[in-house]
Amino acid sequence: MYRLIIFSIIQCLFFTFGQVFLKLFIQKAPKFDFSWRYFKMILMNINLLLSGICMLVGVSIWLYVLKNFEFSKAYPMTSLSFVFGAIAGIYIFNETVGMTQWAGILLIVIGTFLILK
Repeated sequence: MYRLIIFSIIQCLFFTFGQVFLKLFIQKAPKFDFSWRYFKMILMNINLLLSGICMLVGVSIWLYVLKNFEFSKAYPMTSLSFVFGAIAGIYIFNETVGMTQWAGILLIVIGTFLILK
C-alpha cells in the first residue's frame, strides 16, 4: 500500500509541475500568428518543453500504477493533484487560497486515505 502512495504522489507531482509549466508558457505566449516563425518560437519554448517532459514522466508512472495496483484504489489517488495544485498556486503564482478551498482540499486528502483503508 505504501508503494501505491509513493508512486501516486510522485505521479501527481509530475502532473502538477506539467500544468505549472504549461501555465507559465501560456502566460507569456505571443498572440497567434500563422507563420513558421511563430510555430518555431512556440516549439522551442522551454516551459512548453518542460511541461511535455513532466507529463510524459507522469503518464509513464501512471501506467506503472495501473498495471500493478487496483484501479479502485489507484484512481482516487490522482485527486492529490488538487492539493499540489493549490500549493503551486500559492508559491509559484502568488494566488490566494481561501478557507473554503482548504476545507475542500482537506476533504480530498481524508477521502483519499479512507479509500486506501
